[in-house]
Amino acid sequence: MEAALKHNCENVLISYNSFRCSKDKRSYYDILSGDDKKTELDKKTKGFLKKFKNVMVDSGAFSFMSGTETKIRKKDIQKFVEGYGKWLKDNKGYYDYFEEMDLDFLFPMDVIEGWRKFLEECAGKKCIPVWHINRGLDYWGQMVKDYDYVAVGGLVTGEITEMEKYAHFLIDIAHKNNCEVHGLGYTKTRLLKFIPWDSVDSSTWIFGGKRGTFFLFNKGKITTLKLGTFDKSSDIDYIKFAEINAQSWCAYARYIENYWNRQREEQDATFKMLKNYTDIAPA
Repeated sequence: MEAALKHNCENVLISYNSFRCSKDKRSYYDILSGDDKKTELDKKTKGFLKKFKNVMVDSGAFSFMSGTETKIRKKDIQKFVEGYGKWLKDNKGYYDYFEEMDLDFLFPMDVIEGWRKFLEECAGKKCIPVWHINRGLDYWGQMVKDYDYVAVGGLVTGEITEMEKYAHFLIDIAHKNNCEVHGLGYTKTRLLKFIPWDSVDSSTWIFGGKRGTFFLFNKGKITTLKLGTFDKSSDIDYIKFAEINAQSWCAYARYIENYWNRQREEQDATFKMLKNYTDIAPA
């Protein structure tokens, strides 16, 4: 977060699971089985989050359930949900949006929706529901009517392939209902000028450092420079990589945001011109 703030990044996505793991060094199973600890953020972290314009919280449930460090039984995920809800309740005022439990690949919709209701009660506001292709088009249509902000999942896992074929159609339905759309883990930079997401997120910048990769922003594009692989014996400074990569990706994010702002302004100007023409045109 410090690197993002240093380079004037206004928006950030944080993971509840990452915060939980960084504060509690017990095993996952011990955390699930033991009593809940206080989950309120520390003063320093609160100060950082207050400096961002928008803070979105991801549960991190997918990483939690698919991680290789432990074998989590499906029934144990209820403890995770309760912890997430407690975290949302304890830290009201330090986030603007939060995502539901993104676990369509493991649980039926009635369970997902039950967790959604619980989390919304904890947070005191609506979540960002995460649509997966298994939910179907009718569900998408109703979801964008019921919520002001939704997300599309399954982009990283390959559940939805060639998203560019469907994105405009889905986003158009949402926008007609005054609903914004977030692309979860969408980092296809060559397509971000063609798909009108309202927001996207990516952890590519941070993992680049671990792989010894510099990301460079130049003339509207992100390019990579591979120097090696980071490990404990490496001369590569992981923190330095993260700092440089944060600068490049923040610059790219501003570039893409400005690009779409210009597109919307031009579109609005065109509509206004056409309206004025129709108003003065003879019958």
